[in-house]
Amino acid sequence: MLAIILRARPSRAASRANLDDPQELEPQAPGRRQFEWTIRRALSMLSWAFCAMTGWTPAVSQSQIVGIGLVQGAGLGFLFVPLSSTGLATLSPKDRTEGAGVYNLARNIGSSVGISVVNALLTRNIQINHAEIVRHVTAVNRAFDLPAISQFWNPVTDAGRAALDSLITTQAEIIAYIDDYKLLMIATLAVFPLLLVFKKADGGGGGHAVEL
Repeated sequence: MLAIILRARPSRAASRANLDDPQELEPQAPGRRQFEWTIRRALSMLSWAFCAMTGWTPAVSQSQIVGIGLVQGAGLGFLFVPLSSTGLATLSPKDRTEGAGVYNLARNIGSSVGISVVNALLTRNIQINHAEIVRHVTAVNRAFDLPAISQFWNPVTDAGRAALDSLITTQAEIIAYIDDYKLLMIATLAVFPLLLVFKKADGGGGGHAVEL
């Protein structure tokens, strides 16, 4: 066993030669096929997570939230790590510091714009859904003649109107969140065709890099 370990251990000369050769220290990006499969797996996980979130209601269980959150986190890890490593591997060593800064800046700007758009759509859809539901809630609606409903949501009394408005707002928020999750799912699925534009890099940092 000791002889096997000694034979497998690299010599000091070989280690020093690897350190002296700058080509040995350059990161190697995955090939195109491995890159595409990794990104495809990440996008599939994110699409499934957003699709599952379209069925969420206030009654969603904690286990569902944790499970879908784990899948979504793993999908983001499979997505951004290959993108950053592959993108920086196409650059020469002297440009990788600036490239990492530009990449992080673009990622932060993109996430900020995405969050702002989603929040704006959420607020807008809540108001639209609330107004749409209120159109069907009138004092002449025969559903309020039922004792089980008029006991809690009587549009004639102040307490009944307040409870009814709270219920309508909750339903409007649920629909708005579902619309946002559906939009994110469609946006994630729309990224799949972009994988066709990736090609092998002719030069740059690594011989196996993939670039746009």
